[in-house]
Amino acid sequence: MKNFILFTLLTVFTFPCVAQIPDSNQMEISDVGTHIQVKFGDSIFNFSYESLSQYYLDQGIEKGSTGDFEKAISHFNLALLYNDSHAEIYYNRGLAYYYMNDYPASINDLTSAIKLDPSYYNALNQRGIAFSKTKEYEYALEDFNTAIRWYPDLSKAYLNKGVNYLLMNDWDEACRWLEIAVEKGDDKAPDVMKDYCH
Repeated sequence: MKNFILFTLLTVFTFPCVAQIPDSNQMEISDVGTHIQVKFGDSIFNFSYESLSQYYLDQGIEKGSTGDFEKAISHFNLALLYNDSHAEIYYNRGLAYYYMNDYPASINDLTSAIKLDPSYYNALNQRGIAFSKTKEYEYALEDFNTAIRWYPDLSKAYLNKGVNYLLMNDWDEACRWLEIAVEKGDDKAPDVMKDYCH
């Protein structure tokens, strides 16, 4: 699978070079453990797993930014083939699953990101939102609290904590946390307060 993917990638990037290489009909692809090596005639190209993983991560982020979450997930899956210990890949795939309303898959990937980087406050905040969507409000609160401990100025975590309390029908706590979100500069919190905190 890796070789097929790499062949496709290489075709895009190296095709213009092939015409200049004598005896370029001979291509050999080797997985040498830490990188992929491609031989075209007398020329050798090395592609590290890290660079391939980063390439697919960037492609996934680009697809996600256009709303093509299925294609984004495909790219994140490819990135994980080359580096399965990169928290940012799991985080971004978790976001894509979230936007596709697949909250269990989102929680699973965000949990993987947090295991790799326990201080990943954006992953903690996002997993808290996903827990709220699945009505697991106590888990959501734990994540918002942990995100706030790691990054006390993360205004969206205060907002999300307030919204979570609204979903739990605890208006006093909700308004208290929404007020803190406003103080921290969250731009959505004033509208939520106006609607729910009188």
